[in-house]
Amino acid sequence: MTPDQFAAITSTLTYQPRGVFFSELYLFACACLDANVTAIVESGVHHGVSTRVLRAVFPNRVTSFEWNATVVPPDLRTVVIVADGQRAVPEWIVQHPGDRVGVLLDGPKGPRGTVVREQCLAYPHVRVVGQHDSPMGSGETMHSHAPPHRSVAAELDRNVPADIMAWSNRANRPGLGVWMNP
Repeated sequence: MTPDQFAAITSTLTYQPRGVFFSELYLFACACLDANVTAIVESGVHHGVSTRVLRAVFPNRVTSFEWNATVVPPDLRTVVIVADGQRAVPEWIVQHPGDRVGVLLDGPKGPRGTVVREQCLAYPHVRVVGQHDSPMGSGETMHSHAPPHRSVAAELDRNVPADIMAWSNRANRPGLGVWMNP
């Protein structure tokens, strides 16, 4: 998938504060496409932008979990499962051993998210795990702030408000880390 093809998918969507940047979703989507992922599991749906993007790129292959039903947009309530991703994601993975799985973790955050990431990577059929709000240098295969990816980020994130971009571009700001199983 080219950046232009991805930009066409996101062109009608509005970035929501504290959400996954479009450039971060592009990095995750490309990693999943490169790994021939057949199923996507998403944990954390607040505002639903990432859910909409993933469903556009991977039709009929996305399972989304959100623990707080009140943050799920009304038009997504039929496709988002209300459950704690810390438990639901590993349980879902165990139930789908025949899939090549990509996991996007936008919750839980911090150490709890790291525990879930490591649980997911313990399963060989999990091919890709993307963890949002992850510092660069945490053993990831690639990161949204790494130079190869930054070259496409400016165009994909052109609709992110300037104050949020200024905050995001600070040194050592967490971004999307991507881990891949061999």
